[in-house]
Amino acid sequence: MKKLLKQEAKGAIRELRKDNSFLYEVKARDKALMEEEKAEKYGKVRLFLQEQEHAMKSGQLGKGKGNKRRR
Repeated sequence: MKKLLKQEAKGAIRELRKDNSFLYEVKARDKALMEEEKAEKYGKVRLFLQEQEHAMKSGQLGKGKGNKRRR
């Protein structure tokens, strides 16, 4: 009886370790996916701002370097 109880305890511990490992892998995958999406979004925003800055400096938008009045 004690042997059976000991085997069941070991089996339960083994299952808990497997479950924990699986959950860790799932969380790591989700985290990597979120980081990838975040980096992509950040890149798009940065590109947009660079385009705006370029347009502003070239005088295409509002007052920039190329839109100075002569006297």
